[in-house]
Amino acid sequence: TSVAVSGSTAGGAASGNLIFTGKVMAAVAENATVSGDAGIIVKAESSEDIDAAAVGAGVAGSTGIQGSFVVVVMNVTTQAVTGENATLTTENTLSITAEDTVRVLGITGGAAAGGSAAVGAAVDVFVFKNTVTAHIGTNNHVVAGELNILAESDRRIGTYVMMVSAGGTAA
Repeated sequence: TSVAVSGSTAGGAASGNLIFTGKVMAAVAENATVSGDAGIIVKAESSEDIDAAAVGAGVAGSTGIQGSFVVVVMNVTTQAVTGENATLTTENTLSITAEDTVRVLGITGGAAAGGSAAVGAAVDVFVFKNTVTAHIGTNNHVVAGELNILAESDRRIGTYVMMVSAGGTAA
């Protein structure tokens, strides 16, 4: 949040920034032997829930300037895997799943006012490089009544951006 007030010229900036890197992994080791009468589950699950906001105002007798910015950069790796040469045995279900859920809400706004001029900008930027992987490694020996392999990604992204400028001569 930023507020700038002046009799002549006022300038302000509000910024909300997040850079996030993460890794979630569920794995069966190389050369492992796993068996289960009730089934085998290898599951990696990640969830990111982000609210980012930047709101500001620049008010002056002559020139009001305001900028509000939200930047979210995310790099998350979610993996459910089996290593090389693993043996997996079950009469029921072998399930290998990787799931990543992201919910982001960006709220950016501002107001600029000046007796002569007002300039304002509001910007939301979201950059996602999330990787979701589910796989069986090379040379695995698999015996299962049912096999489920799933890699799933769910994104819920919302953004609200507003900027108001008012000046006597220019806005």
